[in-house]
Amino acid sequence: MFVDDNEDAEDDQILNTDSLIVTATAENDYSNLEIYVYEQEKNNLYVHHEIILSAYPLCLEWIPIVQGAEEEKGNFLAVGTFMP
Repeated sequence: MFVDDNEDAEDDQILNTDSLIVTATAENDYSNLEIYVYEQEKNNLYVHHEIILSAYPLCLEWIPIVQGAEEEKGNFLAVGTFMP
């Protein structure tokens, strides 16, 4: 089956109606973050990204606002690990 590049681009987009779930996992010497997308309309949950971490993850904190000269809304994630 041939998949068009436009279809691939659509699959990578996260829509306003999608929900995100981020998990941190660790097995032996391998630690990573997995970002899941839940499409409510299709009742579909899938891994959108997997990010390898260099240290064991201890905690996650969602940061919805960037503070500075002007506060801007955003979606950032802080990851606490054993490493400084």
